[in-house]
Amino acid sequence: MTSWDSLRDGGFALVSTRSLCGLVAIVSSVLLPACRSGGHHSVVQSDVDFRLDEVSDSSRKIGGEDVKLRFTLTNRSRANHFRVNARGLLGGERSPDVVRDVWLRVVHQSTGEHLDFDCRIKGGAAGSDEYLTLPPGGNLSFVRDLRCFRLAPAGKYLITAQIDVPVPPDMIPLGARPVPVPLSSNRVDIEIAAAP
Repeated sequence: MTSWDSLRDGGFALVSTRSLCGLVAIVSSVLLPACRSGGHHSVVQSDVDFRLDEVSDSSRKIGGEDVKLRFTLTNRSRANHFRVNARGLLGGERSPDVVRDVWLRVVHQSTGEHLDFDCRIKGGAAGSDEYLTLPPGGNLSFVRDLRCFRLAPAGKYLITAQIDVPVPPDMIPLGARPVPVPLSSNRVDIEIAAAP
């Protein structure tokens, strides 16, 4: 039997164990914190729920500035504390990691066109004060509009959000785990009216 502690950073080993992580597995040392016994609990994608809801003020929406979405991360685990980036910097699928924390896929239903994020954002790495630890049952919620997406022509737009930028290890306090990435939201459908 191979001991967990004998594995080196970045290495792989064939491990036989009676722990919750399996009888025989090839394990990367990156995954070890989620697999160790002794009070830690394994992390599964469903431990953190990522929800997207429309909260627009108006029922008639003509452009992205009229569309408001609430982004909510909820820790559904019973024991894990998750470290998340709470800044909520919004970008598009192709936006660089340093200028987005969450990206949106916005697709016109009829044409299949993927809309690009069309704003210049001054970003950079999130500071230590921009991270939050979600206790079991805790949540983080923020609202953003879609003014940086040119929602034209009129019609239905299918919108999903994704978090895929990992929390840096030096931003994770003892006893917490990084939010698992990638993390995808539900889909929201938005109807955009023709301009008068």
